[in-house]
Amino acid sequence: WPSSFCAKFAMEELMKDLDLDEELGRAQGPANSHGYHEVLEPEPPTFGSWKILVVTLSLVSMISMAVLAVWALDAKVAGAAAVKETVNLGSWSDSIEGCTQMFQAIMDEDVRKVKLGDFNFHSAEITLEEVDSAQAAAEALRDPKTDFVQIGRCGPQDRSVVWLYPDKSGDDTSAFLLADGECKRIETQALDKNSKASCVAVYRVPSPAAGTLLLNHFHLPGSISHAVLGGHGSDNAWNHGVLQMSDEVNLGEDDLESTTLVDTLGTKLTPHGTVFLDSCFAGINGVAQMVSKRLPQHWVMGGVVSLTSLIRVQPTPFDGSAQSGPTQVTSELAPDSVIDPSKGVHLKDGYPEASFLEGVALQGDGTVEKVDRLVGERIIAWFGGMNRGSVTQWLYPSKNKQVLKIGCKVEVIEPFHAFRMGSTDFDMDEPESMDDQGLGIFSQLLPKGLEGSVLFLHNVGNAPTSGNALINYGLPREFKAAGITGGAGQTLGPLLTLTQDFGKLKVHC
Repeated sequence: WPSSFCAKFAMEELMKDLDLDEELGRAQGPANSHGYHEVLEPEPPTFGSWKILVVTLSLVSMISMAVLAVWALDAKVAGAAAVKETVNLGSWSDSIEGCTQMFQAIMDEDVRKVKLGDFNFHSAEITLEEVDSAQAAAEALRDPKTDFVQIGRCGPQDRSVVWLYPDKSGDDTSAFLLADGECKRIETQALDKNSKASCVAVYRVPSPAAGTLLLNHFHLPGSISHAVLGGHGSDNAWNHGVLQMSDEVNLGEDDLESTTLVDTLGTKLTPHGTVFLDSCFAGINGVAQMVSKRLPQHWVMGGVVSLTSLIRVQPTPFDGSAQSGPTQVTSELAPDSVIDPSKGVHLKDGYPEASFLEGVALQGDGTVEKVDRLVGERIIAWFGGMNRGSVTQWLYPSKNKQVLKIGCKVEVIEPFHAFRMGSTDFDMDEPESMDDQGLGIFSQLLPKGLEGSVLFLHNVGNAPTSGNALINYGLPREFKAAGITGGAGQTLGPLLTLTQDFGKLKVHC
């Protein structure tokens, strides 16, 4: 894949108003309702190694990731994947062993709960494939010619999770194949005994209008608890981006087909149903904002960079309201490059690209290595047309199930380590000189009962982020009882508190 693939969408064709019958029927052919005849060649696998816990030369990121490197080496991201500048979901070379196991579990219970095949957008007829094994089901799921998938109990009234992915006309590079990474998401929502959804449906559509047709044909109002809208997206941070659902139609604010699809989806969602935009840069290029404005009572999530198959859906303890938070969040914790702002933008193959920095990784044994990526959460959430920041804030609630917010008071319920940072190597002979200063990190074990106030959260900036908190903790009670500060200040100062320890805090906002 060319690294500039997503960027070129920002400079290509404008939205087109197409005749509905022409758009729905343009892919008709003798082979099936989409007329596919070409042989899809497997893509070569591309894997890369990356360090999970890293420190960049940018101070804020370095603080968070350095501490993670030393004190949270067990908080690992499963798998290793190279970051591409476009959507990088399942490919022909990716394993489908997990998909096979998923289908086997479902088919062992009831083989009728697995339906895969082709939907004719003219006659609304379904041609189901004869799937005689879990392996065959997994292969059919990955096949881009399979445009109709229903897993579970999937009547029109049944609670459903619905994916609308582009068909071959909008995915000529086969980036939206479904392999083990995607099956983990499906399995979470189709097989989880605590899930409120009894059906996961995946439809490959040639246009937004086709997506509207499928929603109306298969799902009653108020029946969809989570929706996924997929398609290639453009790298544009000034609300002029698109989500490409075919080679001619993009999901955008000025396109009638697009707004009709989103409005129709709004009627199908449950009261607290959520939406995930499975597309390059959708969280920041204007697409999430458009969808959120049209669905103001629903949480809408999208990425701030390109996405991979590390995406997961996780439940939260919140009720879905604007004040509380989404009932579930879509998350992707993965590695990303760090921009070198001093070098601006250069052209590569005719498209603008950024330059990137190297940083350092502080390993658990104290050694330091050069690295070129940071690990962070890539997904942000929107509600009521407003950007609400990284999903980390709902993934890591406090002990009393509260979201940490700036200004909230906290109390340590269970001891843990937090981290004080500051400059080192101060030269008393030349106090004005800054040449020898470095970054010092001190671990402090916080006792039960210690109180503090939240100063800052790493959930802003529309960039991959850690979600960690900067909290100003007071001195332990023994110091107050003795009437001393100990000579190091009236408080412990601002300490970096890791997301993994939010559950050891009681929060009052």
